[in-house]
Amino acid sequence: MLYSLLSNIKGNPAWYSIENAHDLEVFITGYLFACNLYGSNKPENFVPNCFLSFVKDKYKIKIERSWGEIIDFFSVKNGTLQAFELINEYSKFPITKDKSMDTLYPSMPFHSYKELIVYLKGNFSNIGLNSVKDFYVFDIGFRCYNHPLPRAYAIETNHIQDDTFINLIDNDFISCVRECLGIAGQGSGIYHKMIDFCAMNNKQAIALLFSIIEKYDDFMNKKEILNIKSNHKN
Repeated sequence: MLYSLLSNIKGNPAWYSIENAHDLEVFITGYLFACNLYGSNKPENFVPNCFLSFVKDKYKIKIERSWGEIIDFFSVKNGTLQAFELINEYSKFPITKDKSMDTLYPSMPFHSYKELIVYLKGNFSNIGLNSVKDFYVFDIGFRCYNHPLPRAYAIETNHIQDDTFINLIDNDFISCVRECLGIAGQGSGIYHKMIDFCAMNNKQAIALLFSIIEKYDDFMNKKEILNIKSNHKN
C-alpha cells in the first residue's frame, strides 16, 4: 500500500505539501505511525532504519543524519525526485529479517490519536520533526493511511475510525487557529503558515501549535453552545 501511495504522489508531490526529500520522509513517517496505531495496513518492506542504511551505502557516507537530509544535501536539483528513485530501487530488495515489522517503531506508548499528539509533543525532534510545517506534512501522511487516492478523499474526509481523531485541516480547526492567534476571518488557510508568521522563532511556533490543539475541544464546545443558542433564537 505504501509503494502504491508513493507512486501516485510522485506525479504531483506538491499536492501533499512535499517540496523536498525531508518532507517526503516526514510524510512517510506520518503514514507509518498510522499503520502502527491502527494496525490493519502493513507498509510492505519499508523500514526507516533499513532505508537509511541503504541511502548511506549509496552515498558512501557514515554521518548521522536522516535519509531525507542526506538526499537533499547530495541532490543538485530535486531531492524529492531523487528520494522517489531511491525508494523505488530499495523496494525491489527482498524482505529480510531486518525489514520485518518488528523493527518498525517497536514500542509506541499510545493507543489513540490524542495519545499520539501527547507523544509527539514530547518526542517532536526525536522522530525527525523540526517545524510546524513538518507536523503539517506528518499529519497529511497520517491521514493518507489506507486511502492513497483521490487526494481530496484521502485528506479532506475523516475516514479514520478513532473517536479521538482531530481533523487538523478542516475549517473548524483553522478557525480555532485564527481565534487563538487573533487573526481575523473564519476557516480556510494553511495553519502552519499562520502559526509561523505569529511566532518569534521555530521553538515558539511548535509550542503554539500544541497549545492550539489542546484548546480545540473547548473551541468546538463553545461553537456548539453558540449554535444551540442561535437555533433557539430562530
